[in-house]
Amino acid sequence: MATLVRPRIGVWILMLFGASLSACAGPSLVVVGDPILPAPEIPQLEVAVLDETGVPLPGVIVDYSGTTVPTNHEGSAFSAWPDRAVTVSLSAPGFHPVTEVVAHLPTERRIELNLDPVILTGTVSNARGTPLPDANVVLRGVSVRSDQRGRFVIERADPGLVQVERPGYMPAEVAWKGDSDVVALALEPRLIRSVRSTGPGTGAEEWDELLALVSATELNAIVVDAKDEGGQVFYGTNNEDAYLAGAVGSTFDVAAAIADLQASDIYAITRIVTFKDDKYARAFPEIAVQATTGGVWEDSGGQAWLDPSNEGAWTYPLDLATELCEAGFDEIQFDYVRFPTDGDLESAVFSTGYDENHRVGMIAGFLQEARTILNPLGCAVAADIFSVVLSTPDDQGLGQRIEELSWSVDVLSPMVYASHYDSGWFGYRCPNEFPGQVVAFALDDVADRLDGPAILRPWLEDFGFLSGPLRREGCTSTHSPATVRAQIDAAESRADGWILWNASGNYSESAFEPAESE
Repeated sequence: MATLVRPRIGVWILMLFGASLSACAGPSLVVVGDPILPAPEIPQLEVAVLDETGVPLPGVIVDYSGTTVPTNHEGSAFSAWPDRAVTVSLSAPGFHPVTEVVAHLPTERRIELNLDPVILTGTVSNARGTPLPDANVVLRGVSVRSDQRGRFVIERADPGLVQVERPGYMPAEVAWKGDSDVVALALEPRLIRSVRSTGPGTGAEEWDELLALVSATELNAIVVDAKDEGGQVFYGTNNEDAYLAGAVGSTFDVAAAIADLQASDIYAITRIVTFKDDKYARAFPEIAVQATTGGVWEDSGGQAWLDPSNEGAWTYPLDLATELCEAGFDEIQFDYVRFPTDGDLESAVFSTGYDENHRVGMIAGFLQEARTILNPLGCAVAADIFSVVLSTPDDQGLGQRIEELSWSVDVLSPMVYASHYDSGWFGYRCPNEFPGQVVAFALDDVADRLDGPAILRPWLEDFGFLSGPLRREGCTSTHSPATVRAQIDAAESRADGWILWNASGNYSESAFEPAESE
């Protein structure tokens, strides 16, 4: 039974007896009075942050007059409205900061603000001031490449270290504090002083001697033959066509050679003879230079050539180059990257033409394709060229013209061998007797013709040779460590390094400066 009692304090008290509403033996009281009102609603201001294209930006720090809140995944941040004007400031890496005063709470309780990106522009050039295309520029993990004019743009740039790399050049970096929107970087060429090792000799006793020579002297690089003038491949390639052509002969262990070079911090170059390839041309005659009489054309030495004007002939050397680059070489050097010049050229048939501009365009095109493939893999692309084109305006029938080549490769390596010049060159009856002067004259001739960014690194001779015409002139061989040094000195003051050639790998050690002590 329940009894309602009206107390004096103005509330009803319901007295409950027994266990009808409580398990307790005594009475329970329930107070029924005025309802409890919820706390008044505090309005919130939503700040929606968008990028320059209208896309929401998460992670932006929104400062509401001292209270900071990051935007959510939908690009919005919320804060209680203080019933007074607030200053809203936005900050995010890679964007210009924004500040806006909100005087009154908008009806929709929402404002939209856009952030504009910080845009860093820059240029990459070489020491001559020539723009460097295809340089890799990195800022805080963002990577871009410079265009043909050496320009680059990084959007949403955040201050930090701007790092630049390009095959053939030393890496460079500059600290960018964000106080300017333009940076300029100049790269220095990697100064290479090198000798050559024949493919079959790699891994033999001569290899160890060559490594020791480099370690003890100013030398810092070795050129290793991968494919020679007869088309023989000197390593265990994975290219099936090389085996079908019977091209894979005595081989060296590429991985072991690379390991040796890297262990001694020696720059690794490999040499690929390109279009002079008797083995492959005969195995695949459809991409060889053809003869008007039918069949494969042969040069004066009875050797067949791949047709430089047939882009199908580019695949094989480029595949080998890619394989060797991926194996760890720093630079791929293409030799005989030219049209043939010896033999009955009247009977030679090229698939797409043979006039000078066509020749030049095809050789430049092949080398540009090589750069397109190999530069992203980290390898520089070099071309061995005849030194005569340094001093003549035309291509000499080779397809090699300096102006075009300087844009197509990372490194130009003219073979400036004084013994290969005929009597009368540079005013000398016997140019072979003045190798240092010949190198100087040849490199001076080309200095103003390097329109593009190519590095100039000549081949020099460390051998004695006397051609028949020079012998008939009464000339004599003057090869010695002193003449080798004279060539080196001429190159040092005019080029960005040098490479010595000796067919047997025997070099004039006394011609070299000793290694710098650490």
